[in-house]
Amino acid sequence: LACWAGLQRGWLRLGVVLVLTVAANEVVQIAAQPDARPQYHEFVGFRLLELDRADEALVAMERALELAPGDAQISNAVAYGLALAGRDLARADELVDVALRDDPENGNYVDTKGWIACRRGDVEAGRVLLEQAEALSDVPVEEIEGHLRDCASVGVPRETTSPP
Repeated sequence: LACWAGLQRGWLRLGVVLVLTVAANEVVQIAAQPDARPQYHEFVGFRLLELDRADEALVAMERALELAPGDAQISNAVAYGLALAGRDLARADELVDVALRDDPENGNYVDTKGWIACRRGDVEAGRVLLEQAEALSDVPVEEIEGHLRDCASVGVPRETTSPP
């Protein structure tokens, strides 16, 4: 009887190992195919922006938006990317409005809206929105403070506000 019980535990262990192996293989397969995950492209876009590679960053962010149209966080990310690049600010404004409809009290979204206004040269509206974003944040946010400081000096000439 002890031998039979030992065999049963062995088979059970083998079954558990097989199930875990199949599960691990699935995780590896999913991770190896990030193209279908919008957050992957959003992350890549922000990383490329940090590297001053705006053209590539916007392609990645647009891909994220294709995969998740209407997603508030990704709409805000694309809007912010466009604002940082100083491109297609009218579209950036439309995209951040999508995000704000979903969560009007989100300090990040309000910051994006304010930064777009600053980039358009509308310093007064930009500052009001940035101060609102600052008030909505639980802790001081260096990026918002930087936007408030730089708002008056970052306007983009009109001819660069449309798509390249």
